[in-house]
Amino acid sequence: MPPRLGRYLVLDRLGHGGMVEALRVRSATAWAKLDVGQFKAVMQEAAGLREEAEALNYAPLLAGILRLEGVLTDNIGDYKAAEAALVRALITADAAGDDELRARIQLDLTLVVGLHQARFDEGVRFAELTRGTLSRLHDAGPLEGMVEGRLAEMALQRGEYDRAALHIGRSAELQRRIHGEASREYAHAVATRGTLQFFRGEFPGALGDYQEAVALYEDLYGAHHPILG
Repeated sequence: MPPRLGRYLVLDRLGHGGMVEALRVRSATAWAKLDVGQFKAVMQEAAGLREEAEALNYAPLLAGILRLEGVLTDNIGDYKAAEAALVRALITADAAGDDELRARIQLDLTLVVGLHQARFDEGVRFAELTRGTLSRLHDAGPLEGMVEGRLAEMALQRGEYDRAALHIGRSAELQRRIHGEASREYAHAVATRGTLQFFRGEFPGALGDYQEAVALYEDLYGAHHPILG
């Protein structure tokens, strides 16, 4: 365990442990709502969660809540606000010494900066920084699959189809092996593969991948989740 993160865990036990745990549970509930598309409900809670975490001055929890705000604002299309929240989350996770959270935030920034704002070179740099962070983790496989997926999506947007195909293949195999074929991670890789085939004019293959991905998402979330909109 990184020394700084261990120090925060000791402070948790000695100080505001009960308040930290209660806030952690509320934060997890907000993440669950975000995951099923309840954006309005999370918007009503996120600022309050952040303010309470700031008052506790507990960096591991504050970093996660700042990430929640960043992912939420990205989902509602406010990319600049998302970037600002995620950069602050990244700094806070670094202060806490939490490498797994740091890697997840770097991946979020790869999406927000590299894809949603079309700043591709910066997005690739965030992806490579994520690889560096993952090298310090014992089990980096699930996040490594996400890195491959982000690099694939940026290559697609740049028209680098051969490069995209390599990253998609690696991502799909990692997600299938780690999460299984009935997972959202694998579904996303399949949808990205469909996009590649569509861009290449391989329409029957693209349609098959899209139909497979939609079926997986409907099984996971139901037919009315925003991801299927």
